[in-house]
Amino acid sequence: NQNRPVELDHLVRHSYATIEPYCDWVLRCIEAPIKNKTLHFGGLSKLTEYELGCLVAEKLKVPKSLVIRKPSQANASASAMTDYSLNFTQAVRNLEVKPLLLKQSLDLLQKHLLITGL
Repeated sequence: NQNRPVELDHLVRHSYATIEPYCDWVLRCIEAPIKNKTLHFGGLSKLTEYELGCLVAEKLKVPKSLVIRKPSQANASASAMTDYSLNFTQAVRNLEVKPLLLKQSLDLLQKHLLITGL
């Protein structure tokens, strides 16, 4: 249901990325002569699920009131924040990957939804 609120985590940060640059990155990893290294891939922005949900809602013109923090976390302190975002500067440098800005990713999402009619 489009009018049902969704509860999202507000204390865990991730570096979200869209699938297209990720697939390009995987292909470059396969083709590159880089061996015995751990490479990470992620987006440029560190966001919680809640922050990402608010941005997506704004982009898709969905009422932000439908995006709410999980109740158990609504009053938690910022010091309880966990950061699972990835540092992928080595992957960008070695594989010449150009990560998308969050705005670019949201524009692609909006375009895809319009094309598919979702």
